[in-house]
Amino acid sequence: MDHTSDLLNYITNNFAAAKATAVDAETSLFQGQVLDSLNLVELITFVETQFGIKVAPSEVSIDNLDTVSRIAGLIERKLAG
Repeated sequence: MDHTSDLLNYITNNFAAAKATAVDAETSLFQGQVLDSLNLVELITFVETQFGIKVAPSEVSIDNLDTVSRIAGLIERKLAG
């Protein structure tokens, strides 16, 4: 299942809209300044609640959380595993 649209909607409505920033699945959320450290905590809480997974501290990295595609991939791996 692709969670990209749920993530895009959440990020657009909660973070990008306030900064008038367009976001797609490959937008760097940190380099594009869509997210800061406080927003990241909020996003992780959403992901854990919405998708019923737990994001371990070791998984909080640019490799897993910099784009919507990477976040969706993390969710898929967690749900499959």
